[in-house]
Formats: sequence, structure tokens, C-alpha cells
Amino acid sequence: MSESTVSINYQVLKKPSVIIFTVILTILLYLGLFYFHPANQSWISSEHFSIANTLQFVLIDQMLIECVTAFILFWLIRIYARQFRLNEVTPNSAGKLKYFLKFLPLFLVAYFVFAPFTIGLRFLYHYFPTMPYEVYMKEYFFLNAQLYLTYLPPILVMGYGVLGYNLMKLSRHTQVVHLPVAPTPQTYFSRYLDAKDHEGEVLLEVNEIFRFQKIERKYYAINQEGQFVVNKTIQELEESLDPELFVRINRSVIINLNYLKNYAFWENEKYIVRLKDNSEFVMSRNRYNKIKTQLSLKK
Repeated sequence: MSESTVSINYQVLKKPSVIIFTVILTILLYLGLFYFHPANQSWISSEHFSIANTLQFVLIDQMLIECVTAFILFWLIRIYARQFRLNEVTPNSAGKLKYFLKFLPLFLVAYFVFAPFTIGLRFLYHYFPTMPYEVYMKEYFFLNAQLYLTYLPPILVMGYGVLGYNLMKLSRHTQVVHLPVAPTPQTYFSRYLDAKDHEGEVLLEVNEIFRFQKIERKYYAINQEGQFVVNKTIQELEESLDPELFVRINRSVIINLNYLKNYAFWENEKYIVRLKDNSEFVMSRNRYNKIKTQLSLKK
């Protein structure tokens, strides 16, 4: 029997909080190792040292500007993973190591993509409006080998740090289902669903989907992050979803009962269904009775 794998999606890399937190940890680690090293203690006794200058350096020159670096790096990771189909990993030491090593080529060249933006912003911050060309070419030009070697360790820390965090987060939410020795009439429903957005393939957690809806000729899963195209029809979805949680209210819509806000009589034996995201739909009395039955079973 083949060893189970963990499906990987990279949605967490889009979150501003993850970008900011990654930058803060990386900068504090890097600055701590460099500036507090015994060989570099002279900056504290320098005449230019002050708490205000130090805070300005850490918060603006480092953290704020390096958020640009992290944003571009995480964007590159998502493109790279989609291009090379890095969407699953075997959850053991060898599998994880192989997965991480596949990103090493990206991290070795990522500098040449983000450096013109990050270093350009830092140069503007320090020298605008004088903008000495010779200083830029000597100290800020992105093909500077010293700058490349300076940036490489933080890039490895940020890149592998966020990949490790994402893998740990997804592994924690993945459950292995052990079948009983004796067959039982029990049905298992998937916790995750393959879908697509404008950037590529994603893995959605089924319980967090508000509703499934047919819009024109496509079928969508809608959650708090937006709508995603799925490759199943409403009929196929109805047959594959947990009926205690998902109910089809008309020919085009399946709702998650956990996100049901209320329902009320409308006209001609029809009812209005409202969800917590303020969407509204019409359903028949038969569907209405089915929802009432499902809700009574959930109590």
C-alpha cells in the first residue's frame, strides 16, 4: 500500500499577517545575530547611536521595506509551486526534505527578481532627492555580489520558514481515516475539495464553504475568500457532500447549514433563504421542509 501524502495549497502565503510576521521574525533574528555579535558591538558606543535612530532603522529601513521582499518572494513561491506541481508531500523526514530541496533553485535566484524593487526603495529612502548615481552603482545596484550574499541567508530563512509553517498547518488539519476490520455501512466524506482561482489550483476546506452555486455554465464554491471554480456539477456535489451539513435548496444552489442565517415565507409556496454572507435564494416548500428536517436532526 502506498504511503499517504499531504495535499499542499499556498493560500496562507497571500495573507498580509503572514508576510509581516515572517519579516519581523527574520529581521529580528538576522539583526540580533549580526549587530549583537561581539565583533560588531562598536555601533552601540558610536556617536550616531540613539534609540530613535535604532527604531527608525529597524522599523522603516528593515521591516517595512523588507515586506516588499517577502511579498514578491511569496508570490514567486506560488508561481513556482504551480509551475512544477508541488502540491503534495509525503509526511516523513525524507519526503519533507525532498519537498524543501525542490525550492532551493528558486531561493537562489529570487534575489534578482525582488532586489530592483527592495533595494531601489531603500536607495530612495536614504538619498531622495539627491540620488547620487555613483553611490547607487557601488552600494545599491542589484547585481552587487556582496548584496546578493547579504540577502541570501534571510531569503532562505523566510522561504523555508513559511513553507515549514504552511506544511505544519496543513498536516495538523489532515486526518488519516482507519477503516474498521469488519465492514460497516459508514460513509466517509472528503474534508477538502479541489478548485481553481485566477492564479491556479487550490485546496478548499469543505466545512468552510458557504455554498456551491451554478453561475451561467460554471460551478463555484464560495467561501470568505471569494469564489472558486469546481469541476463537479451541482448533482455530483450533492451526492458527494455530507447531507447532514449541505442541503440543495434549488436546481443551482447547495448551502452549508452552518452558514444559514434565516428563512421566511415569500409567495406561491416558495421561501426566501438568507445566508450569513447576506446572499439570498428562493426555494420550494419541499426543499424548505427538508431543511427543517435537517436542522431538527442537528439539534
